[in-house]
Amino acid sequence: PVDPASLDPAAALGAAVAALPFRPWHGAMAGVCALAYAACACSSVVMPWVLISMRGPMKLSTAWEGAISGTIYWGMAVGSVASGPLADVWGRRALTWWSLAGLALCQALLGLLRSPGPVVALLLVRGTFYMAAENVAKTLLAECLPARRRGMLLNLVHPAWQVGGLVATGLTYGTDD
Repeated sequence: PVDPASLDPAAALGAAVAALPFRPWHGAMAGVCALAYAACACSSVVMPWVLISMRGPMKLSTAWEGAISGTIYWGMAVGSVASGPLADVWGRRALTWWSLAGLALCQALLGLLRSPGPVVALLLVRGTFYMAAENVAKTLLAECLPARRRGMLLNLVHPAWQVGGLVATGLTYGTDD
């Protein structure tokens, strides 16, 4: 006989998460990674909308708007290429935390800049920090979890990018004039 409670998807998911061998470090790392994904998605989605408000004070042309919008993705490409060799030299844990710290600093500084050149440079660096943190943190989590449970944790962390994108979409829609 099949227990009807075993067919409940929410109960099955809860049991699967409860069975994960979490240590406080795993939970902290997963939470930080999820927040970083959400924050990066949020700012990536919001950036073109913010550029419209920067058009007047910064005297941006449409070419500058395009350059600024795409800069973060160029930084992400650089971070993807650089993260592996840097992790081999500095260690995965150290690179993850330093990348997250750099990412937070870039986010904080972004609101202080008042001209296009420094905004472009900071977005390039921010994209590099983001991809270094994402690539190395996922590898670090995958290495320290038991093999039969690591896919569950990684699948719980990664959708935060989509959550951040949805939050940003809601913010831009809700604050549109």
